[in-house]
Amino acid sequence: MARGVFFSLCVSVSVAVSVESAPICDESARHIAEELVKHRGRIVVLGEIHGTREVPELVGELACHLSEHGQVLVGLEVPRWLSEDIEAFVDGEVGSQALLADEYWQSAIQDGRQSRGMLNLLRRIGEVAATGRQVVAKGFDDAVMVFEGEPPPEHTRDELMARNVLRYRRESASDFVLVLVGSHHARRSSSPEPSMAALLPESETLTVDVRFLRGDAWNCRDRKCGVHALPSRDRTSPLLRLNTVSSGPYAATIVLPEATASPPAAGESAASRATPRLDEPRCGTITVGVSMPGAAPKVVEQHFVIPLERQLRFADGIEAMTSHTGEGFGQVEIHLYPDADASKAVGASVRRVQSVLDPATMIELTEHAKCPAGG
Repeated sequence: MARGVFFSLCVSVSVAVSVESAPICDESARHIAEELVKHRGRIVVLGEIHGTREVPELVGELACHLSEHGQVLVGLEVPRWLSEDIEAFVDGEVGSQALLADEYWQSAIQDGRQSRGMLNLLRRIGEVAATGRQVVAKGFDDAVMVFEGEPPPEHTRDELMARNVLRYRRESASDFVLVLVGSHHARRSSSPEPSMAALLPESETLTVDVRFLRGDAWNCRDRKCGVHALPSRDRTSPLLRLNTVSSGPYAATIVLPEATASPPAAGESAASRATPRLDEPRCGTITVGVSMPGAAPKVVEQHFVIPLERQLRFADGIEAMTSHTGEGFGQVEIHLYPDADASKAVGASVRRVQSVLDPATMIELTEHAKCPAGG
């Protein structure tokens, strides 16, 4: 049964967010980060199977650890035009609703690059940057569209992506460059056309194959996008590790034990554009709703959604957050990891937003029951 707790809160324009002096990085990724520190100045190309939760998490923690040693640039295989939106989101200037409104996130073709895992990676980069560390994220993809009867483009997609990565690296003068891209683009291969990694200077690039022993991923296969099983690999003691190899399409391999499919970040947001019902239960979530009569959606986002998301960035147990606003209302839906208990952290965050809302504003916090086993 849902439990409703109401808070009458006060209004101001800004939120005082308590920022940790240094980010807490996941220790399981430290030994890989320490290996990468030896490659300062090189471009580390991480080849992934799109649509898992674990690879974006790993990239976020590597960026966290590497930021102890210098400036970090994280390049993502998403459209280059999204870079400004990504920067605004990472800096906390806009919330997830504004970011996910772009057609890229709302596309009918969800190939795993628009996943919750990717959204959470951007949140993690924002967490680290909020502590004063120098971490930025950029989209470097330039899709090449060729219509029937038109001449072939002057440059391939891989050529354009390689150029963008090199340009971002030069402009940012970063100490570390992490590039997350599909494994096909990360291979040092020139057949039938040079891959993105093959077009980067070999002496300045470290190509890494990120693979799993088993699991699922959300991506597109055989013209069908959704959850697909990954081929199983036989290996004892499945550990998170970096194995340097001397030859082959990759210079190194990271082996992860099991993949978890990460669904589209905008899935629920796109399906719930109508006025949300705050009393409609969704298992495994905490819903925080606000009523601000007469306020425009943008005002609700700036004064409620963004401040609350900033507060919750450092809370444990939260897998993802989705939000939507309308005339006079807003709602943040907080998705929890299985068996997580984040109610105290959410309640404390809501109370910290007290000083920024009008006394007449009503906030409702509703904690829904955990999902039944297998649900």
